[in-house]
Amino acid sequence: MSLAGVGAVVVASGQVRPDLFEGCPEQLGSQIISFLKWVWDRRNKARIQVVEALEAHQSAQVVHHLKSTRDVKLFQDRFVQRDLSDKL
Repeated sequence: MSLAGVGAVVVASGQVRPDLFEGCPEQLGSQIISFLKWVWDRRNKARIQVVEALEAHQSAQVVHHLKSTRDVKLFQDRFVQRDLSDKL
């Protein structure tokens, strides 16, 4: 779940969200801390598993660590430019 998703749940706490059944309010209350901890732990555990998998196959693959949306855009642009030059 993204931070936006967590924010939507927190904002809607005690209210009926459009994606819930009518008369069924969001019920986090005192559980919010354990929920946020679960989201945080889940992301960190997944990140650790990905890093371990990459390290295990490091010699066989080229790894590009893209840290931002800008990095992804620049990475994609390299392939678009290469594809266009191949067609000329």
